[in-house]
Amino acid sequence: MKDKAGSAASGAVAAVQAAVNSRLPRGLRNNNPFNIRKSNIKWAGKVVGTDSAFETFSTMEAGLRAGMTNMRTHYTKYGDTTLRKLINRHAPASDGNNVSAYVAAVSAATGLGPDARVEWTDKAVLARLFDRVVKVENGAGLALSLIQTVISKYAI
Repeated sequence: MKDKAGSAASGAVAAVQAAVNSRLPRGLRNNNPFNIRKSNIKWAGKVVGTDSAFETFSTMEAGLRAGMTNMRTHYTKYGDTTLRKLINRHAPASDGNNVSAYVAAVSAATGLGPDARVEWTDKAVLARLFDRVVKVENGAGLALSLIQTVISKYAI
């Protein structure tokens, strides 16, 4: 009897978790808070998911790391050193994004003008930048302490 009761309880918990997850924004459901589109990039923590358009990660930390690394690549490889350039590449209008509103939201959160250079060595500014990007992408944020931890842990 215990096995059947335990199994039923586990099934009920799984059903509740599935219902809760189905209500989460896509990026949070996929542990992909930057909403990185599917690609052949071998991101650390990337897993096979059910989303046909966006990457899925094993943990939120892995998804944060990938998103931050992606934005750092835009900064270093492509010269997207201002908020406007970073957001334009990360969330282009061609994907249906309101880039002006996105840039304004990130600018207000970071205290940087849209065309101001982002100083990648300023970890406090990066934390505010990434925090706002996650909020714009998902309509909800994550704990700032998690974002700060990922920045420090992976020397973003």
